[in-house]
Amino acid sequence: MFTTVKNRSKILWKYICCCCLSSKKTTQKEPEVRIPLEDLTEPISLEIEIPKEEKPKPVVEESVERTEVVEKVSKDLGQNITEVDEKPNSVLDYVGDLPGCKEQQEAQKTCESNDQVKGIEAVEMPEKPVEIIQETNIPSAEYPDPAIMERLATMDIQEIISYYLEDAFSKETTDSKRIIDINSDTDSDTDTQFRHMPLILAERHIYFKAQLEKAIREKKIFWLLHSQHIDESMRRRGWIQKISFTFDAEARDSRYLDPDSGLELKLSYSVKPSLIWSYRHYPYSIVEQDQMMNSYTNTDCFTTKFGLCVNLKNADTFFPRCYDLSDETGRMLFTDDFMKTAAYSIIKWVVRRNSSPVQAEETTRNGCVAPISVNLILMAFKVCKMFMIPSVNKDIDKKIEDMDPDWTEYLEGYYQLIHAGAEIKNSATYAEPCRHVLDQIQAKLPQLDIDTGRNIWILKPAALSRGRFIICIDHVDDIVKFVESHDRVFAAKQWVIQKYIERPFLIYNTKFDMRQFFLVTAWNPLTIWYYKENYIRMSSQPFNLENLDNSIHLCNRAVQMQFKNCPTRHPELPEDNVWSNRKLQEYLCMIGAENVWEDVMVPGIKKIIYQTMQVSQNKVTHRKNSFDIYGADFMFSENFNPWLIEINSRPDMSSPTAVTGVIFESILEDTIKVIIDRKKDPNCDIGAYELIQKQLEGGLVVQHFLDLPIRPKRH
Repeated sequence: MFTTVKNRSKILWKYICCCCLSSKKTTQKEPEVRIPLEDLTEPISLEIEIPKEEKPKPVVEESVERTEVVEKVSKDLGQNITEVDEKPNSVLDYVGDLPGCKEQQEAQKTCESNDQVKGIEAVEMPEKPVEIIQETNIPSAEYPDPAIMERLATMDIQEIISYYLEDAFSKETTDSKRIIDINSDTDSDTDTQFRHMPLILAERHIYFKAQLEKAIREKKIFWLLHSQHIDESMRRRGWIQKISFTFDAEARDSRYLDPDSGLELKLSYSVKPSLIWSYRHYPYSIVEQDQMMNSYTNTDCFTTKFGLCVNLKNADTFFPRCYDLSDETGRMLFTDDFMKTAAYSIIKWVVRRNSSPVQAEETTRNGCVAPISVNLILMAFKVCKMFMIPSVNKDIDKKIEDMDPDWTEYLEGYYQLIHAGAEIKNSATYAEPCRHVLDQIQAKLPQLDIDTGRNIWILKPAALSRGRFIICIDHVDDIVKFVESHDRVFAAKQWVIQKYIERPFLIYNTKFDMRQFFLVTAWNPLTIWYYKENYIRMSSQPFNLENLDNSIHLCNRAVQMQFKNCPTRHPELPEDNVWSNRKLQEYLCMIGAENVWEDVMVPGIKKIIYQTMQVSQNKVTHRKNSFDIYGADFMFSENFNPWLIEINSRPDMSSPTAVTGVIFESILEDTIKVIIDRKKDPNCDIGAYELIQKQLEGGLVVQHFLDLPIRPKRH
């Protein structure tokens, strides 16, 4: 019985490479040959029927058609091709010359000797003179004949060999036609094609060599390191991949990948790649000026939490205020901000408590807590006058002028009021002054609308990613303790703390953020491309400000994958917690906000990206032939305004979902259109990219925001 070999192309290919010595056949007749292969779980049986009478095989001279084929290929590709003197006599001879096959032959010899020791019968093939293939038997074709061009362009050598071996070894039938008879007068279609394989492989080798030389002349060699699957897109454009440990032109291990056969051929070419695509950042000094590279240097000013903290310290309209806790000045500014936030939270509570019955009801949560003295309101006025406003009114100014607040008592009263649900005695007495102060604060603090009064902050290590060690905290003492206890873990000991958006726009009472891609192709003039397709990441739990667990407040996929979705959440929410921006637009239409996507969200995102890049423009080192893709994370407030959270260099595209997989593939393809196709045709299709803005060549770079207020100073 025969043994079926299915879906084992790699194993069969390895077997072919290791069996080059099989061309030395003997005349001994063997009714059945057992081939021991370590890669197969059971032996493969190959029956060879040998006729009693051996017929002499004709010796064929060099054919005219072969020379014509080579000349036509040379003419088609616009170059001369020198054919090698020694032509392969069989497919095994050709395969044996490929890189790595000699080592595999030695390994095969060792394997066979070991098998003999173990009592396994060694392989012996019937000895027979090697047949010289008549090239004139192959129908001649004029290049560029479509059939031959299609065969050469789509040839997959591994699949061909696997097909023939599977056909020969299949046990599904015992038909003698399926048994390879090397002495038969009449060849089956399979046998004919099998005997023609050496010529097909030789043609494939010559054709690829010509393709490679043409790609070198046209500077279409590219080098990838964890390429995120751009190789297919490049090959469709006639580019050939250089495979080596480095992109140096003289790299000794250089091989070139034949995209049609899947073979890596080591040819004697010393060539530098015209495109370098890597997940690493390389210094400009090791890259030549005409080489394209997906990297810029000195981008830490906007791709790190600390960089944004420093760069966007005045961007109060789109970047939640942020402080560096590793610096003494930063710690002092954060403490002041916490006190200010507590002050206007108290004032806002007084206004709401003494307004409409509905608002008053919202401010009362726990009547069992002891009431708080009205002095808490006066201390809040004191803090507001210190940091934000010049005056409350004459009467109150006199009361608080000589007041020396006890800050511990002040914070305890704040926590009791806002977090525990306590009351303030006779708060109505100061209702009107509180309204006046609140109006002044709102005019100077554009971020007041993102706060509920709970004073929640999000603490982040400046040097880590993927949500590691990020927590939400609403007590200043807990923040100090956490930083001190974790400083031993990080050598840099650098932490940033950012105001949490307490009033986000929610989807079915669930928090989400948006990953927005953009491409920078130049820094001077600044050229930014906005990608129209993006996705949103949702939390696995319903939104709740009284529970600060990461499963509720961090939408990072690396964090959310650790939690199971809440069983009681809305059934319309996706199981994988990912939506496309088109699904978000459908949700906006359902809630009656069909215009906010085009009128508020998208224009706001574009403006934020451009202004952030404009601030960073003079800090990033410009390079003419560089480009890079970035992933910006946004949240939206209750009024749909976008807020920038962070910007990621080398955004992760390694874990696609049903939604993100399509976006990842399309953005890489469209990036190639912008950086490659657009060089030849400025009006070519650029997919989902849209040019945000391009500065005039040689124009002045002005670093300012047109509508950003300056942070108020102390009075």
